[in-house]
Amino acid sequence: MVDQTVGSLNITDEPKPKSKAQGTYLLWRIPILRLPDSDHPLFQLERKHIPWAKTTNQAKQHGWRYLLRFVLFLIGTWIGGVLLFGSIRNANVSYQPYQPYYSIGWELWAFAIPASLGLTILLDLVILGYTVNTISREHTLRRMDLLRIASSEAALLRAKYTLGRLRTWRPYLLMFGARLSVFIVFLLMLTVVEFLHNGRIGDGYIDAIRDYPFQTITATSVISLLILTYLIEPFWRTRAMVAIGVMISTYARRVSSAAIFSFFAGIIIWMSQVLIIWMLGYTFFSLEEFLSRMWYNITRSYDDSVIWLVLAITFMIMTFIIIYLYYRVVQRVALHRTLKRLF
Repeated sequence: MVDQTVGSLNITDEPKPKSKAQGTYLLWRIPILRLPDSDHPLFQLERKHIPWAKTTNQAKQHGWRYLLRFVLFLIGTWIGGVLLFGSIRNANVSYQPYQPYYSIGWELWAFAIPASLGLTILLDLVILGYTVNTISREHTLRRMDLLRIASSEAALLRAKYTLGRLRTWRPYLLMFGARLSVFIVFLLMLTVVEFLHNGRIGDGYIDAIRDYPFQTITATSVISLLILTYLIEPFWRTRAMVAIGVMISTYARRVSSAAIFSFFAGIIIWMSQVLIIWMLGYTFFSLEEFLSRMWYNITRSYDDSVIWLVLAITFMIMTFIIIYLYYRVVQRVALHRTLKRLF
């Protein structure tokens, strides 16, 4: 279990209750797919108002079907696009068998990457919209004072935050499912489509390992870290956005005010991410240029591929850590501010 500390309080947002469904749905034991749950009475009361999550078992069943259907829909859309645009291109120009489908497959996959990132931005707003009434709703119902008396600081904040994560569970699954689909399509292109196109799989990669083992293994490590970051980032992102939404709900009690706060909070998050990426990129290329000149002065060789690859894997590890720490800090600060506003 992962403890998150807010001030002097331990906020644990991992599921506590034992459920018969835990042994059935092993998929939901994976941390990035673990269903937000709590045994707090307020959480159990509020979840009754979520039609698909009245019980833990029901939520897991719904989540599994929801994610599976979305992933299959996206992969089916990609396959349909490959067949449609490939046949159109094949009819206009003479190609070898499967050649237009192969190229169209990669083109649609490349388009899917920015599309998934665009969906992430849209779902950020959806997540904020689901959580900006988390605290203000209690004031509207005039039961905030009662909750303060009946529950401890840590327990109340934990219940509200976990409830916010449960309400945004489906948008998170959409965000994760889009990226998982991109990854699955990437694997399909490297295996099934590659076999249909060339009649074999991985010959070029095997030759590269044999001829350039260090460069190939390093490049593979960089790509693997990039894929890992791409898949895990929605998990960190959603937790931070939920914390921001809960914090906003302590400042804005009107829908219009909450919408304005959410919009500007989203802009701040997106702009800060762009700034971090720009700084990492600028530092990488500046350092690569400096080390390349040093390498040439020592070896009199323009082949600086070793330096580039070592820098690439180093910066990918740094990027992974920085992204995690960024969302962690945002989450902790937001929860800390919420705690101050609550009590």
